[in-house]
Amino acid sequence: MASLLFIACAGAKLATPTQSDVEYGKQKYPDLTLTDVNIGKANFEKLCTQCHGTKKPGSKSPEQWEKIVPGMAAKAAKKEDKLKIDAAAQTSILMYLSSVTRK
Repeated sequence: MASLLFIACAGAKLATPTQSDVEYGKQKYPDLTLTDVNIGKANFEKLCTQCHGTKKPGSKSPEQWEKIVPGMAAKAAKKEDKLKIDAAAQTSILMYLSSVTRK
């Protein structure tokens, strides 16, 4: 059973952002760099998965993520352990999601 769980979790890995993702993301964030997108990915993986499993970026549109991320950050701040997802982390997550989501 544990090996099945490990295999399922391993399958949830997110693809590494590419320069093509950066170019797509520049439509919304003109000064975006690959470093910015990778920081956002790291924040998404680190902060968002603490409360629930990894969500696929393509499961929502960038516009939907713009509503979801601040809402989840506010919800996380109310938890007993008070996970803080500050404005800079939220922005980096949105930069990542806007770059890799093609809806």
